[in-house]
Amino acid sequence: MGSQALTVIDQIREHYPALSPTEQRIARHYLQHGRVMVFASASQVARRLGISTSTIVRFAQQLGYSGYVELQERMQSEYDAARRLVSVKVAREDLIEHVVRQDAENIASVLRNEEALISAGIALANAPRVWVTGSRSSGDLASIAWRLLNMVRPNVTLLDPNAADVADRIMDLEPEDVLLVFSMSRYAQEMVQLVELAPPRAGTVLVTDEHVSPLLPFADWPISVATQPAAMFRSLTAVMTALQALVAATAREIGDEQVDARLAKAEEFWARFGTFSSHLGRR
Repeated sequence: MGSQALTVIDQIREHYPALSPTEQRIARHYLQHGRVMVFASASQVARRLGISTSTIVRFAQQLGYSGYVELQERMQSEYDAARRLVSVKVAREDLIEHVVRQDAENIASVLRNEEALISAGIALANAPRVWVTGSRSSGDLASIAWRLLNMVRPNVTLLDPNAADVADRIMDLEPEDVLLVFSMSRYAQEMVQLVELAPPRAGTVLVTDEHVSPLLPFADWPISVATQPAAMFRSLTAVMTALQALVAATAREIGDEQVDARLAKAEEFWARFGTFSSHLGRR
C-alpha cells in the first residue's frame, strides 16, 4: 500500500511526472474533483472519463495500491478523518515530546510545496492588490497573513466571508488581483461560496491541509501541509511555517530596498501613535 505519511492527493502529485498521459488525465480529475470521487466505483470513474476500468485499476497500482478498492478505502478513510473532530488521548508521560515530534513531522510537509510557495510569492509580490480571506479558525490564519503581508507590501485587504457586506466588497476585486485563501477541514461553506462567486482574478493561492479541499479546483497555487494531531486538535504549526515561507518569498520578490523602506515607515507610525509600550519596568 502507499505511504501512510502521504495522503492520496500527495501521492498523486508525487507520482504525476511518471504517469502515462491517460493516467495523468485521471490524476488531474482526482485533484480537481477528489471529494466527488471518494465514493465512486472504478467503473463509474471510467465512464466519467471515457476510458476502461482496467486503466483506473492500473492508475491505483501506480500509486502503490493493490488495486482500486484499496485506493478507494484509503480515500474514504481520509474523507471521514477530515470531517470529524479530533480527540487524541493526552494522558501520557511523554506528552510534550510527542507533540513536538509530531509537529516536526508536520512542518517537514511544507517542503513538498517549495515550488508552489515560490511561484505564489512572486504572484503576491506583483499583484496590484492582494485579498486575504479565511473563515472560522482559518480566519485567524488569514488575519495573521494580512498583518505580515501588510508589513512587506501595500494594498493588502482582509476579507471576512461572514460579513454582511461581503458581496459589496468583492465588487472591487480586479482581474489582476490575487486572492490568498486559508481553508482547513472542516471546510466552511461560506468560504467555498465566496471563492466560487468572487469575480475573475489573476490567481488564487490556497493554503490548506492534506485532505481533499473543495477549493482545490479554484487554486492556481495550492499549498497543502500536514495537520496531523498530537493532542486534542489538528495541528496548525505547519500552516504557520508555510505562511512565513510565503511571506518571505513575497518579500524576496519585492526586494530588500522596498521592504526595508516600508518597515521603516511602519516603525515611524508606530512611534507616532504610541502603538507599543516603551515601559521597561520599575527599578
